[in-house]
Amino acid sequence: MTDSFVRTALALTGALLAWAADFVFVYVFAAIACEKGYAGKTVAGAGIVPLASLVATFAAAGVTIWLLRAAIRGRPANDSCEVFASKTKVAVGALAMIAIGLTALPALLVRGVCA
Repeated sequence: MTDSFVRTALALTGALLAWAADFVFVYVFAAIACEKGYAGKTVAGAGIVPLASLVATFAAAGVTIWLLRAAIRGRPANDSCEVFASKTKVAVGALAMIAIGLTALPALLVRGVCA
């Protein structure tokens, strides 16, 4: 039985959508925190911007890992389109994990968030 187009499209791009949401949140949150003067605030001894960035990063990584596990567990039939889609899901998920990790680096490595 074949999946619907929307379900297949979301399965193929879900990891990239998780990364995009993480990317937008991290940088918009940092910009708003700098603009409003909240960048120096701390929560439980950690800076608010790095903490929010880590939470968003772990959420995006969790979604991506869930999608990767589903892609790896799903055994495609011998249909070449399904095999291609399965391998593409794994490749896109791996690429998204790298991108999610790179998105988290500035918040973790840079002390002064605001310029």
